[in-house]
Amino acid sequence: GEYVFFGEWPQALKATDVTVGEHPDEITGHYMGSDGFYYARVSPSTTYSHYTSYKFDDGTAVEEGRTYYFKVEPIKWRILEIVEGKALLLSETILDYTTYNKGGGNDYTSSGVRAWLKGDFHSSAFKATQKAIIHVREDIGDTVFVPSYDDMVNTDYGFSSDPNKTESTVRGRPLSDYLKARGAYMSTSIGVGNGSWWTRTSASPGYTYAVWYKGIVGSVSADLPSEQYGMVPATVINMS
Repeated sequence: GEYVFFGEWPQALKATDVTVGEHPDEITGHYMGSDGFYYARVSPSTTYSHYTSYKFDDGTAVEEGRTYYFKVEPIKWRILEIVEGKALLLSETILDYTTYNKGGGNDYTSSGVRAWLKGDFHSSAFKATQKAIIHVREDIGDTVFVPSYDDMVNTDYGFSSDPNKTESTVRGRPLSDYLKARGAYMSTSIGVGNGSWWTRTSASPGYTYAVWYKGIVGSVSADLPSEQYGMVPATVINMS
């Protein structure tokens, strides 16, 4: 029930009264806004299976083929536990997506999810001072990772021990506006606004566990298209 803001990633749709510069930053590729924040550009926008009834958080419809800008803003993390001054954090939002493993391999060690988290996400989401207080999770060997199946049924973390229980507001995670315009899957029924996301736990051959949009933890093919399942990163930071 407690949260921290740490790191940053493109998330919310640009407000209509904000203008952005014409030239992107040479390092990040983001555009400076008139409000002093950077923005990520999506052009042209698309929706999953061209499903045009998707809406941004402000209630406006996501229109395919448009150019949108999304605010690079602090990431909100839920604190799952604090042990000896170190906090285990889980993102409150699905921040991005990638294929687990093309070809169906379900080994997290060699997965595309792990490679993206260790590479693009870690290098872009955190400043040097923030990286300095992130700890390596010894059982994984990484500073940023996705949670395990056991994490998602851990009652100490606030989740149900029943993987088949609908927990659309507890295990379920919403898509950012940024992903809605990039073609990620979003539920428009149970758990409206939620997407589905990967864990790091292998299931049967070619399958891995994931959290579905309604908060159920189930087994899915590791070879699904990237737009169907996203990433909810976890990390451990020094709180002292």
